[in-house]
Amino acid sequence: MLTVYLAVAMLLVVAATGAPLARLAELHIRHVWLIWAALADQIIVISVLPDSYPGALAAAHVASYVAAGACVWLNRHTPGVPLIGAGGGLNGLVITLNGGTLPASGAAVQASGQGERLDHFNNSAVLDDPWLPMFGDIFATPAWLPGSNVFSIGDVAIWVGLAWLLWRTCRPRPAAAARHRRAPGAGYPGRHAAPSSGRAGTPRLRKPVRATADAMG
Repeated sequence: MLTVYLAVAMLLVVAATGAPLARLAELHIRHVWLIWAALADQIIVISVLPDSYPGALAAAHVASYVAAGACVWLNRHTPGVPLIGAGGGLNGLVITLNGGTLPASGAAVQASGQGERLDHFNNSAVLDDPWLPMFGDIFATPAWLPGSNVFSIGDVAIWVGLAWLLWRTCRPRPAAAARHRRAPGAGYPGRHAAPSSGRAGTPRLRKPVRATADAMG
């Protein structure tokens, strides 16, 4: 939920800069169904079936990161996506090393006001002797904020990558400089002016200065 709130806030900020959000329709994500499958997987694991078959839920949680990682790899040349992939990959690695759960800091959980249910599968929880705890959910938003939750360094990387993706996609594009081509025979007064013509299509040549002076003499 915290990511949803932040995504909405990013869209509002980008729109406030004058960038047209309609350009998001031009963004082409290859095999985007992998992202939707990963999101559906996490919703089922976290919200629909959190109290059944913990081992299967842990495996499904890891599988959601595999699906999202495949989509990131296929779209790695899109601005912002490499950073999103780095954050998601870091979270996925720590989750895999800890049996399907992202380790959380007890202080962060307390600060966020989020409690753990021991009879449910927790995608993020305080673990005994976890692997790479510094890359777990060690940060928290205040409990009084809507959608308050804990988050990790990987989450921060995902949000920064998402913000960059939105900005690069929607940013105002500078108008192409118009090239002014001078028509043949057109010019401006001065030493570089084109010769004037007496008749249409026939240039009028200037007489040499010396010849003119001799004629006068």
